[in-house]
Amino acid sequence: MQCTIDFWCIVSRLATDLLRVFAVSCIVFNHVSWPLFVSSSGASAGPLAHIAAIMNQLGKPSVLFFLFLSGVAFSGKKDNLSPADFYRSRLLRIVPPFLVFSLIFSLYGPDPIHWYDPILWIFAGSAQYHLYFVAVLLYLYICYPLLREIPYRPSYLLTLIGLGIALHLINSLRYQAALPIFMGFRLTDMGSLQLEQPGAEGNPGSVIWLEYFAFAVPFFMAGLWLPEIVKRHGLALYFPEFPARTLATEPKGSKSDLEKGVRESASRTLQFLRSFSAGNWFQLGFRLLLVAGGFLLVFNDFVAGYSAGLHPDPAGRVWRISVALYAVALILFLIALPRANSPLWLKKLSRASFLVYLLHPIWIDATRFLHPWYQTQVVIPLSWLSALALHELALAFPALGLFMGEGERVHLSRKPSEEKAGDSATLPSRTED
Repeated sequence: MQCTIDFWCIVSRLATDLLRVFAVSCIVFNHVSWPLFVSSSGASAGPLAHIAAIMNQLGKPSVLFFLFLSGVAFSGKKDNLSPADFYRSRLLRIVPPFLVFSLIFSLYGPDPIHWYDPILWIFAGSAQYHLYFVAVLLYLYICYPLLREIPYRPSYLLTLIGLGIALHLINSLRYQAALPIFMGFRLTDMGSLQLEQPGAEGNPGSVIWLEYFAFAVPFFMAGLWLPEIVKRHGLALYFPEFPARTLATEPKGSKSDLEKGVRESASRTLQFLRSFSAGNWFQLGFRLLLVAGGFLLVFNDFVAGYSAGLHPDPAGRVWRISVALYAVALILFLIALPRANSPLWLKKLSRASFLVYLLHPIWIDATRFLHPWYQTQVVIPLSWLSALALHELALAFPALGLFMGEGERVHLSRKPSEEKAGDSATLPSRTED
């Protein structure tokens, strides 16, 4: 495949969008099925609890995956994306829906709203348990104009990884009890693991936020440096072009359009797969084995943690070395896949995934009368349907689009000079949210 080194040449848009949809669905599943998950370590845990635990750990690298994609979406754009354009784009995409849903969560929360709460919402994600991730993203975006000036060198990436591991090891000693860092191993036996509560409750905020950035910064920077990493270390695989559609005509009524389309797609796909070299098949298989090994590592690390006496919630948390290794395996597999574009419906799902992430706790609270297993089967589709509906309404009504993160797409981010220039004025092209 002949193309310049940029995001969509290195990473398959189809694979990325599919993984994004799957990862967001995993996050929703984990939040809905939490009561089942935390009961999985008990002697009386049933099969549903064990299934919830497996699914929970299967999707555990989702947060790190999104941090990586947030960096890679702006890799190689230093020359054609000014800091002002970047901030305008990111602020319109992230902040309005973030504030809207923070306000919604605060309105039906038990505590009164204070004048300073919006500041805490933005910089601490304090309105709801899952919004910390958006706050972490905002900090990274604020630093983006400086971070993009740092050139890629292997020593820089290794330094970031080393600093992240060092912070993680130090933080493991600052909890109420020293937490296991890998496969149940603790740096010290100080403190009882039974004292550690779900959600890191009772621990200093600095511990939690240092954990966030110990993992977030290396993955975000790896995303920013991805084109250079792939170019220098030859991590991507190069495949032949996907066969173009044929325009051969057939007599009317011979076959339905759907049947012809399916047959043609199957033929093109088979032709494409036959053109793979043995080396490509080996690399794909090897990296898939790495992903499977990464999952087994994460799950066994979780089991070792709660077997040592830790509550399942901290035992299965995101911020673990095993989860980072699993995420790296997933990324290596992602950049090995053949490049292909997503169909329109999948692009819409991918675009709406941010709204799914923001709003799904509303549906969790609204369906608490259901058993958690049935609740997962209701909340996940309702979250996607409502997010897609809001996405379509946002594109149809510009005022609503501003509040739902589509301000750029409905031309609300144009500069005054661009507005005067007429319809021919366009914003810098963006292919990733």
